[in-house]
This record gives sequence, structure tokens and C-alpha cells, in this order.
Amino acid sequence: MSDTTITPSSAATQPAAAPAGVSIVTACVIAAVFSAFSGFASWHFASQNIGGTQVAVIDAGKIARQSMNATLAKPGMNPERAAAEADVFIERLNKTMEEYAEAGIVVVNTNVALTRPAGNDITQTIAAKLGVKLQ
Repeated sequence: MSDTTITPSSAATQPAAAPAGVSIVTACVIAAVFSAFSGFASWHFASQNIGGTQVAVIDAGKIARQSMNATLAKPGMNPERAAAEADVFIERLNKTMEEYAEAGIVVVNTNVALTRPAGNDITQTIAAKLGVKLQ
């Protein structure tokens, strides 16, 4: 063995220690990637339910009253004939409502609707289909 003693090297000759933690550039890149993914996912899921369920409102009472008034105003009307005509009217109204149900449109009576936009009110359309003139 030799006389040489091993001593630790000086600080000037040792490599510099790496900084602890994550660099700001790495953090920004990760944030940008997550932001882009989040934006795309939000757009994708928001555009999935564009259609939604259509809802229409009808004032069935108004149509029924006008139909009943027209029926009772006919000459020679008696209770039996009025009841028979009312049954026919109800059957025709139900068939018309079934058309809307088959088309996937929910129909709500106006007396239970909290709001009723004019474009969703089908009262005039249904009355015309049933031959009822509304005032």
C-alpha cells in the first residue's frame, strides 16, 4: 500500500447539485395539456345533447269549451246526442295527442305549465285539426 491518503475533494471540483422540485416550464406544459384536454372534453360532452325533448303546451279546456258550446248550439241537441258527440271529440283529441307522443313531443296542459312560450303553444293547431273554431 502507498502513503497516499485519500481526502475528500474540494467543493470546487464537485458537480453542482440539481435543483429540487419541478421546473416552471414543465409545470406550464402539463397545465397546457390538461387545459386543452378539459376544453375538448367539455365541448364534446356539451355537444352530445343538442336536441333534447321537445315540449308543447295546449289549452285543452279552451278547446273543449268551444267544442261543447258548438255542440250544444246545434238544433235538436239532446243530452244523449251531446254525450255521444263529446265521446267522439275526446277520441279524436286522444288520437291527435298520440301523434305527438309518437313523435317524441311531450304535451303539457297550460294550467300546469309555469311558462308557455308562444312558439310552443299548439292550441290553435289542435283546434284546427279537430274542426273547433276558437274565439
